[in-house]
Amino acid sequence: MKVDLQERIDRLENIIRASELGTWEWNYQTDEVIYNEHWAAILGYSLEELMPIVKDRWQKLIYPDDLISSSAALDDHFNRKTGSYQCEVRLRHKSGHWVWVLDKGKIVSRNSDGIPEWIMGSHQDISDRKRSELLLEQHKELLQITKQAALIGSWELDLRLMKITWDDVTGSIHQTPANYIPEFRDLKKFYSGTGIALQIVTAINKAKKVAQSFDMEFQILTQEGILKWVRLIGVPFNENKKCTRISGLIQDIDQKNKMIGALALQEQQFRQTFKHAANGMALLSLSGNWLRVNESLCDLLGYSQEELLKLTFQDITYKDDLDEDLGLVRELLDGRIKNYNMEKRYFHKNGSIVWALLSVSMVRSDQGEPLHFISQINNITERKLLELRLQKTNDRLKAILDASTQVGVVETGLDGTIQIFNKGAQNLLGYSEAELVGRNTPEIFYPQEKIKERDVTFKSNTISSGFGRLVGVVKGANFDTREWKYIRKDKSQFSVSVTVTSIQDYLGSPKGYLFVFFDISQLKEAEMNVKSLLEMAQHQNRRLLDFANIVSHNLRSNAGNITMLLALLRDEFPQSADNEYFPMLEQSANNLLSTIGNLKDIVSVNFSTEKNASRLNILKFVEQCLGNLSAFILESNTRICLDISADLDINGTAAYLESILINLLSNAIKYRSASRPLEIFVSAKRVANFVEINVRDNGKGIDLKKYGAKLFGLYSTFHGNNDAQGIGLFITKSQIEAMGGTIDVISEPEVGSTFLISLLSADN
Repeated sequence: MKVDLQERIDRLENIIRASELGTWEWNYQTDEVIYNEHWAAILGYSLEELMPIVKDRWQKLIYPDDLISSSAALDDHFNRKTGSYQCEVRLRHKSGHWVWVLDKGKIVSRNSDGIPEWIMGSHQDISDRKRSELLLEQHKELLQITKQAALIGSWELDLRLMKITWDDVTGSIHQTPANYIPEFRDLKKFYSGTGIALQIVTAINKAKKVAQSFDMEFQILTQEGILKWVRLIGVPFNENKKCTRISGLIQDIDQKNKMIGALALQEQQFRQTFKHAANGMALLSLSGNWLRVNESLCDLLGYSQEELLKLTFQDITYKDDLDEDLGLVRELLDGRIKNYNMEKRYFHKNGSIVWALLSVSMVRSDQGEPLHFISQINNITERKLLELRLQKTNDRLKAILDASTQVGVVETGLDGTIQIFNKGAQNLLGYSEAELVGRNTPEIFYPQEKIKERDVTFKSNTISSGFGRLVGVVKGANFDTREWKYIRKDKSQFSVSVTVTSIQDYLGSPKGYLFVFFDISQLKEAEMNVKSLLEMAQHQNRRLLDFANIVSHNLRSNAGNITMLLALLRDEFPQSADNEYFPMLEQSANNLLSTIGNLKDIVSVNFSTEKNASRLNILKFVEQCLGNLSAFILESNTRICLDISADLDINGTAAYLESILINLLSNAIKYRSASRPLEIFVSAKRVANFVEINVRDNGKGIDLKKYGAKLFGLYSTFHGNNDAQGIGLFITKSQIEAMGGTIDVISEPEVGSTFLISLLSADN
C-alpha cells in the first residue's frame, strides 16, 4: 500500500516537474509555506534566494491591485462560496518587471472546527498569453479607432433572412439616428440614384451565384438629404457550398473624392495657366535642364520647345549673371531660402540680349526632398533699356549741371526743401552742396523785404510762407521770370535773372520747383550805360530836329523869296524870260522848294516822338484809301481784290498807315504794265503777335538783282518816269519801322510785285 502511495506521489511530482508548474503548500494554522524550485524560477530566483524574501515580505511581490482581487477570491473559497479559488496576478520578477501568473488553490484539509489547515496550489507563467490578450485588445481598439478615423464601417447581409446589420460607423455614414435598425427594403431611399440600385442588385446576384466580391464607388443620399460619395466592398461567404451571407465594408470617401476633383481642377487650371500664360514659365530639373516650357518662354528666347529642352539654363544665361543665379539655386536647394527673384540676362537664339525678371521656387516631396524648380520669366528688356537710357540721361544732365559753372540750378520739393544745388549755384552763391541740400529753402538767397513786397501780387492770404510767395504765381506748365537781388553766403548782393518752373511727374501732378538763375550784374551796368547813351542820343536828336527845322524854315524862306523874285521879274520884265538861263533858274528854285519839303517830311518821320498810336482797323483804312484813289482806279481800269477780315486791327499811327497804303496802291497804278489789265490784290492775316498785309500787283515789276540793294533808298528810281522822285518807298519804309514793323518785297520784271508788311497786332 505504501509502495503504491509512494509511486503515486513520485508520478505526481514528475508530472508537476514536466509541466513546469510552480507549486506551493500553505499551512493556514502555522503560516508555513512550501514552494518548489520551479515556483522560484518563474520569478528569476533560486529557492534559497526566494525563501527569505517570501517569509518576511511576500505581499510586496504581488502587484497592489492584484493583491486585493486575489485576497477576495481566497476569502470566497475559505467561506465555502467556491470549491477552489483561481485568479490572475502579477508578481515582481527579480529583474524588476512584472510576471503574469495563473494562481490556483484549494483547501485540502480542515480541523474539527472546519477551519482550513492546509491549502495547496500552483502558479503557472501566463505572461505570453496576457501579452497576446492585451495586444489583441489594443489591436481591436486601434482597429475601431482606425475605422472611425478612416470613416470605414462594417455591414453584413443575411441572404436567408434578407436581413442587414451594420455598425455605428456605417450608421453615421448614412446619418441615421443611434437607434436606427436598417431594413433591406428601406435601403432604396439611400441608394436610389441613377443606376446605383441596379448596380448593387447585380453585384449581390453575382456574389450569390459565382462567389464574386465587389468594390464600387458611387453617391448615396443620406437620411439628412446630403449627397455623399462612398466606397462599398462586399465579400460572399458560403455554407455547404451555398452563399448565405455577404459581409463587407463601407467607407466615406466624400472628402477624398472632392479633394481629388479639386486637385484635378487645380491641375487642369495649372496646365492651362502654364500653357497660355503671357509670361514665360518653365519646370527645370535639379541640374538645370528644361523639363517643360510654355510657348511664351519659347517666343521670348526664340527657340522651339524641342530646341530649348535640349539645353540647360546655364547654356543661355549671360556669363556675368550666372554666378549670382547659381548661388541662389544652392541656397534654395539647402533650404536657406524658399524662393528668389533676380534680374538677369539671357541670350536670344539670334544672339541678342534679353533682360528678364526671374522668379524661382522649389517643389519638394512629402519627405522634403527637392524634386524640381518652377521658374517664371518676364521680359523686361524694354524697361531695362529705358532705365539705361534714363541713367545715361541723368548722367548727362548731371554733367551738364556740373559744367554749368555760371548758371545756378536749384531743385526743390513742394515744401521748398532744396534737393539739387549745382556747381553754378555754388560758384555764384558761395554755399557748398552739403550746407543746403535737405536743410534749407531758396528763401535764404532772397532779401526778406523784397519777398514781403510780393504780398501785393496775391489777392488772398492763403500763401503765408516766404517760399510760397516765391512760387505762388507758378501754375501747371507756366513759369515766372523776374529780376532779383540775391544774397551770397558772405552777405554781399548781386543782380540775377531767375526763372521759376513747376516740376511735374508723369501724371501731371506737381512734385517740386526748379530755380534757374544767372548773374546779370554786368548786364545791368551795361543797361545803365545804354540808358545814359539813349538819353544823350535823344537830347542830340532833339537838337538835330530843332536844327533841321530852323534850316528847313530858313532855306524855305530864302527859296520862296527867290521864286517870288523870279515871278516878279517875269511879270515886270517879260523879255528877261526869253533868256535861255531864266527857265533853268526857275526850275532850280522849284526843285529847291521840293527838296526842302521832302527833307522835312523825312526828318518828321525819323525824329517824331509822338506818333499818336491807336487801334486801327486794316479793312477800314484800305477801303478809305481805295476811295481816295477811285478816280485813278477807274481811269486805269484797275481790278481790285480784297481778302481782309473785318476784325483785324493794328496798333499804329493813322497818318502813317494811310500814307503807306496810298503810296503802295498809287505806285501799283502808276507803274502798271501796258500789255495787260492791272490787277491789285490786298490781303491781311494774323500771324502770332503781328498782322501781315500783302499788296500784290501784276505790273511792270522790279529787277531785284539789279536794284534790290537800293530799293528803299532815298532818291532811287527804277522805271525812268519823269515824275518819279525816288522818295516814296524810303518814307514808307521809315513810317513802317517807326511803328515797329517791317517791309519786304518779292518782284520780277513784267510779272509783278508783292509788298509784305508786318505790323504789331492790337490784340497782343
